[in-house]
Amino acid sequence: MKSLLYLSIILSLLALSLLSSCKDEEDVSEVKDIDENLYHTVKIGSQTWMVENLKTTKYNDGTPIPNILDSWNQLMSGAYCNYDNILSNAEGNGRLYNFYAVNSGKLCPKGWHVPSDDEWTSLIEYLGGKYEAASKLKEAGASHWLPPFADGTNETGFTALPSGWKSGPTSFHDLGVGTAWWSSTIGSSSDEAYTRQLYLSIHGINRNYTYHLYGMSVRCIKD
Repeated sequence: MKSLLYLSIILSLLALSLLSSCKDEEDVSEVKDIDENLYHTVKIGSQTWMVENLKTTKYNDGTPIPNILDSWNQLMSGAYCNYDNILSNAEGNGRLYNFYAVNSGKLCPKGWHVPSDDEWTSLIEYLGGKYEAASKLKEAGASHWLPPFADGTNETGFTALPSGWKSGPTSFHDLGVGTAWWSSTIGSSSDEAYTRQLYLSIHGINRNYTYHLYGMSVRCIKD
């Protein structure tokens, strides 16, 4: 009788463990930011990434991020904008943030963060280097990447889109042609940070450093 009781307890514990494990997997398949925007996630190697670019208008403590339409060259604090200052551009492409917003440490949802330069490097090396990684990260087809260089396979599920970037008060660049993402790592000088850039006509995903006042996309990675 005792053996049956012990067996019942063990089976119950195993069932609870399996349910908990399934719940954990469910939890990381999607995540919401503080604005209730929903993001899907994908595991690539040992890393878990958001599938979409960030589009929150608030830090994860609820503090609003200013939507600055101009005067970006004078900014010394966090800001975001939509490409061409058109709200609908944020829907699929996410928003563009300056590095001051990134450097707050509160831009991504809790439990997530802006990837460091080393974390970007780990992703790219896992995919076989910057040339192999480029097509594996790009969305497949020519729905967003302009032909004839729409060479994405998206075999990773990362679904990189050509979301463009911002360099000045009214200077937007490369929607449909390329994209750039921030890292959280300061660059070779204190007013720059490392970025990753992906374009139609330039093979590979390239590492660069960019002035903090520029507007770039953000992909969050799980803690």
